[in-house]
Amino acid sequence: MSVVSTLISHLRRHMASPAVILTAAAAVAAPTALLALPAVASADATGCTSFGNHTVWGHTFPSGVMCGSVIGSGTYVDGIGGTAAFAGPICNYRFVGTFYTNYNQYVRTVATPQQNRCNWNTGLQTAGLYAYVPSGRVVITLQSAGIPVASITEYIQP
Repeated sequence: MSVVSTLISHLRRHMASPAVILTAAAAVAAPTALLALPAVASADATGCTSFGNHTVWGHTFPSGVMCGSVIGSGTYVDGIGGTAAFAGPICNYRFVGTFYTNYNQYVRTVATPQQNRCNWNTGLQTAGLYAYVPSGRVVITLQSAGIPVASITEYIQP
């Protein structure tokens, strides 16, 4: 199974889960709330978070839901991916995966290509890595024009 098809499978399962639907409803109903679903500790995991309207570095972003995945086995990582949906448009977006060791040392960063357009949802975005990484974590961040909008953390263990 390819990285993209695996990511699609993970994200579809999580984006359609009752917990994500309830979280999305809460984000839209209470735009100042920030809710998160727990991440699963594995190199092959998906996590989601929702967020209300918020301002970062002087830029206001609409409420929405973001899911991110890391695909692999043990400490071998095939890639990262993400998808998000919003109550309003978001522009010039991409997903960035930043890897750290268990000792919080920076390892490396991978990113999806920046989408230079505005949308109410990002569709599935993926970036390949195809490498071993030390045990630790990856922080998958949705950026808009380089500004962090939302992020999730997944843990990578052998």
